[in-house]
Amino acid sequence: MEQLENWLLRIQNLSERSEREWRKYFMRNKVWVEDLDSLGYFLTSSHESVVYKGYSEKEIYKAKKNRTEGDFARVIKDAILHNKLFPDTSYSLVGFTDYAEGVRVILKQNYIEGQHPGNDQIIEYLNNNGYEVEREGNMITARKGGLMACDIYSKNAIITDGKIFIVDCNIKCTEI
Repeated sequence: MEQLENWLLRIQNLSERSEREWRKYFMRNKVWVEDLDSLGYFLTSSHESVVYKGYSEKEIYKAKKNRTEGDFARVIKDAILHNKLFPDTSYSLVGFTDYAEGVRVILKQNYIEGQHPGNDQIIEYLNNNGYEVEREGNMITARKGGLMACDIYSKNAIITDGKIFIVDCNIKCTEI
């Protein structure tokens, strides 16, 4: 997690730059990934990520889309918050790449083999681990320690050997 926090500070301390300037900066700092296929093979994509499974079959790479050009700090902050709430599925920073709509942050997460649990199983897991849980339809929201995890549902979780892992969600601070 220290790596994510260090990059967050570096990016926040730099003035606004164009996508071209960011590419040069990341290349100079040896965190530019020219081709996502060098990390693994394409698995899936969503409105927020392009996902590759590593060739070793032990990791997942997510090229996260920025909401606005150059908004790398937000993507890294989200990963840091995810790591605080769900350390079993923590992210590490791989680098940055160019994909479709512009420069993206590449995060790595351990690959977990398993099935998607039902929402009732997810709610039970969250309740048993000290989260305050709300459910609206298929979407689950969980609060703990001043953080709120949203967008939790079956496809964003994995169950293996009876243990549930939250692998993807949106996290917000609820306290300042």
